[in-house]
Amino acid sequence: EELRRCGRQRGWTARVPARPWCARGHTTATLALLNLAGSGGVRKVIVKVTPPAGGPPPRQPPADPTDAVLRDCPPAFRSHVVGQAEPAWPTRTGGLITFQRLAGDDVTTARSLDQLPYHQLRGAIQSIVRALLLQWNVDGPRHNTGVFGHRQPTYAGYLRQLIGAPLSAHGSIRRYAEQLGLPGDQASSIRFTDGTVCPSPLYLISARSPLCRLRLDVLTGRSHRDLHLRNVLVPDTGRPQPALERFQLVDLDTYHPHFCLAVDPVFLLLSGVAHWLPQLPAHRWDAARQAVLRPWQVRDSGPPLDLPRAVLTATTQSINGLGRGLTGDWTTQFQLAVLATALSFTAFTDLGPHRRAWFFRLAAECGRTLLAAADVPVPGAATPMRVRPCAVGWHRAPRTG
Repeated sequence: EELRRCGRQRGWTARVPARPWCARGHTTATLALLNLAGSGGVRKVIVKVTPPAGGPPPRQPPADPTDAVLRDCPPAFRSHVVGQAEPAWPTRTGGLITFQRLAGDDVTTARSLDQLPYHQLRGAIQSIVRALLLQWNVDGPRHNTGVFGHRQPTYAGYLRQLIGAPLSAHGSIRRYAEQLGLPGDQASSIRFTDGTVCPSPLYLISARSPLCRLRLDVLTGRSHRDLHLRNVLVPDTGRPQPALERFQLVDLDTYHPHFCLAVDPVFLLLSGVAHWLPQLPAHRWDAARQAVLRPWQVRDSGPPLDLPRAVLTATTQSINGLGRGLTGDWTTQFQLAVLATALSFTAFTDLGPHRRAWFFRLAAECGRTLLAAADVPVPGAATPMRVRPCAVGWHRAPRTG
């Protein structure tokens, strides 16, 4: 009905194509291929329907960032951005419908990163994160701009900005924590079923967090903010090696011109880990978590154990190569972004209960590492968890396309 209303106002009619395509996003969004038939002819677009967020409806319609993406984009990077076919349509209930052009003008000539074999994926992500830092942000990192108001945020404030709405009282992260038996941020520490005690990630982000005493300079710049594997496309040339230099970013409705630069590389990294984690037997999932927490110490190879080291190396070398003394800032906020992004992944219902629990524990152990670096002990009186981090013996082959 919303598409009909939009079409009546804009002068087109939505029709299902002869070869329909439909998919689900990481959360509750739905994507579909549609023909928009109007006086100027027929256009084929990908429609993304995002339902309203939890809680009360917004007072104002969600902003459409498409104009900002194209306006802010450096000319040399513009070919890597797939713009919208037309402005977004806010629904009456507070949701949003966006209309995306087809990458390469043909839905069959591009592959998303989740369709690449692992040996190609690792190199692709390394190339893409370098391009994000050095080409999309060719004018260099900024300090504390945008949402930080030119102020140095605390570690806890930085985490809250990265996670955003899912942390609200009605947000998906709060609801997930309740399923685990956690009373919000009132539990300062948690005990997993194997006896490991960690700070509660929700406590670390709260106003009572010991991370409120530490501040950092945030490297900011152009950021996608939802850069999972399905939001990066590469041309399918029919050759063994993909044309990585022609990658394209899609689904840019979360774009921000001045956000944390660490978010996109970390989001892409953890999305790759999430995709390939099921290939590992359950008893190796702890090793995968340690690979994310301590990538420099990992000597294992193969999916996805060597991906964290590859991504951290590529991004650190990119920042170090600028020669601006920003490497220390980068490594700290990269680690903080791992905590925030891992906690955000618990809201992705399509990951299933085992991977969502794995990411929750990753966030908790990352918090423990941060407290140890600050010489702060983990609070006592730990709240026991209700669920195991993963089911022993659970295993399935990864989807390859």
